[in-house]
Amino acid sequence: MATKMNKKMIFRSPLAVLLLAASMLGLGAVSLVSCGTSDQKQPDNPDNQKNTTAETTAPVETEALFDDEMPERDMNGFELNILNYTETALGWALKDINRTEETGDQVNDAIYARNRRIEDRYNAVIKEEYNNDLINTFRNQVTAGAADFDIAQVYDMEANNLNVSGTLLTWDHLPMVNLEKEWWNQDANAVFRIGDAQFAAVGDFNLSEYSKSYLYFFNKDLYKSLGFDDDLYQLVRDGKWTKDKLLSIAKDCAKDLNGDGKMDLEDQYGLAETAKIHYQLLVTGAGYKYIDVGEDGIPYYAVASNEALISYMQELVNDHIDESWYYKSSEPNGAVPNEAFQPGHTLFVSSTMWDTEKYRDYDFDIGILPAPKADEAQKEYYTITIGGLVTVLPKTMAESDAENIGILLESLAADSRYTCLPAYKEVTLQSKYARDEGSADMIDIIFNSQTYDLGVTTWGEVRTNFSSLIFQKLNSDVVSTVAKYEKSVAKSIQKTIAALEEQ
Repeated sequence: MATKMNKKMIFRSPLAVLLLAASMLGLGAVSLVSCGTSDQKQPDNPDNQKNTTAETTAPVETEALFDDEMPERDMNGFELNILNYTETALGWALKDINRTEETGDQVNDAIYARNRRIEDRYNAVIKEEYNNDLINTFRNQVTAGAADFDIAQVYDMEANNLNVSGTLLTWDHLPMVNLEKEWWNQDANAVFRIGDAQFAAVGDFNLSEYSKSYLYFFNKDLYKSLGFDDDLYQLVRDGKWTKDKLLSIAKDCAKDLNGDGKMDLEDQYGLAETAKIHYQLLVTGAGYKYIDVGEDGIPYYAVASNEALISYMQELVNDHIDESWYYKSSEPNGAVPNEAFQPGHTLFVSSTMWDTEKYRDYDFDIGILPAPKADEAQKEYYTITIGGLVTVLPKTMAESDAENIGILLESLAADSRYTCLPAYKEVTLQSKYARDEGSADMIDIIFNSQTYDLGVTTWGEVRTNFSSLIFQKLNSDVVSTVAKYEKSVAKSIQKTIAALEEQ
């Protein structure tokens, strides 16, 4: 158990943190601006665009108090070497753990100040190397027994492949890390494990997973002009934002504007969607998972035995049989159909948090909403996150380095929760892109309800097949389609378990 520090660290806002870091390190005043960032395959990059705009933004004051419970330690210049993707290899999420200089970009400078602050505290150095072929580099170096990195940031859909290859060290080898703390994602703890073996984790320094949260954007101007009575933000706050409410409003919005008797891009839609995002929002939002983890820590094909989930999927198909009210992407696993949203006569679009910046120059105000609940009786909101990075440990990690690595990771995660995450969430998103306080509340709900599904990440073919064969085709035979993949998924899961048992 880690010894507790005598003195707690108190930060009152992202601005206060950056100014504190500047005074500690003898740096100049920290300027505040926005942020943008980086597998040869890009399965979850909706439109292959990168965020590059920087703009001065006023900080939002927030109270924060944390004690990471780490001991004071002089690490005598110890280097924490992080392996990450290049911008070319992964350009659709906020991925970097280290920044080497201040740029005037708000998140960049928060990361820079955090790392220099931790380096100064422990007399350590944080380094990050970028690689175009990270998975093969990781596997080859660890297999050879001579990795030049201590941890790696791995695309969430690839983590289990490394685990099966026998190149990962489990997280119980880091004595100073407490994964039960609020700065570690608890759903990730439950998902990225086999039995008692935790093979990956997600700390709050993993801003990529926040940036890949699924959500709905809506055209506030259009909503207002249509005269709807409901305040959408208040519906969310009151727990009344449900699937039926979303679809009811969207259907009421649809209109053949040019009167030609057909719906096309010249008409008004209630929703623009690509199946892999829209239906995943609805399934996860209802609290369901395609593949879940049992009490024994073993994954299983949950959808096959979950009659309620199968019934809900059937209900979703029935809800969308009439295609006149929504614009459907021609590719079920393709890009977000912004060609329907951008002109200003589509109310909702299913998308990801990473896409927020590209809507900033639209000619109408935009709001943000979480995935809806199945019904009002459901207690919590759930937000799927996919396409970001998780942290893994190579088997080559020296036992003598474990304590230092654990301390640094715990400090990075704790510090990030109260500095870098607010810089991303409260300043960059809430004030700069989401143009009202209501969207700021929605972002809090989205980030606080992040959920993982092994049927979307590790065995992502489940989501891909359902998106294509059930939801895109509006196939009413959900039972048969679900049953079709039961044996193959169970076999794949068993193959994973067997490989791990042989290690």
